[in-house]
Amino acid sequence: MEEDKAGSGKLLEPIVTVGAKLLTNLLEPASKELGELWGAMIKARRARLERMCEGAGRLVQATGREPQVGPSRVLIPILENGSLEDEDDNLAAKWVGLLASAAAGDRVHSSYPKLLAELTPEEARMLDAIYQKFLEKGAAGEPARLAMPDLRALVNLPMKSFQIAVSNLSRLGLCAMPPIVGGISAVTFASREVHFALTPLGEDFVATCQGPRARDA
Repeated sequence: MEEDKAGSGKLLEPIVTVGAKLLTNLLEPASKELGELWGAMIKARRARLERMCEGAGRLVQATGREPQVGPSRVLIPILENGSLEDEDDNLAAKWVGLLASAAAGDRVHSSYPKLLAELTPEEARMLDAIYQKFLEKGAAGEPARLAMPDLRALVNLPMKSFQIAVSNLSRLGLCAMPPIVGGISAVTFASREVHFALTPLGEDFVATCQGPRARDA
């Protein structure tokens, strides 16, 4: 197992090098001024960076593809923002998946690192819940969607927090509601007649954050 981990980490060694240089350039001057505490923060970010690359290496390895250093406009924001995530395992896994997709050569829209950085853990779970329902149906062409009360129950959020999460996902273009006659009100978020659906952007974003697909046989 340890050999597998070491091997998968080495697969993305060029990306680890890019990330280490990035963190050094960003943080080392400040660490000299602010002392040991800042230095410890740098070490923690580097450790998270190495774990990201190790996990991404395993995902790329599973597809049978050779890893590559993707475009800087995609790679650097992934490394910079992903190395900050230390509070939520699900979001951390999405950064690993996004890095793996980029390293495997999949098309990763340049907006995806920014979109992921703007999600709360609850919003990420909402996206996962809608996408999972879509996969369970297995019906090509059907929108990935959930009724508002069902979605709120799955993420167990107070109504106000749920309204904010729905608004943010809509703002980011990842999800959308149908046109509401008379406009959106508090009733909208409790109505079983109103569904919250992934947009095409949202569907591709969630899939890309899960990591690269295996190469076709």
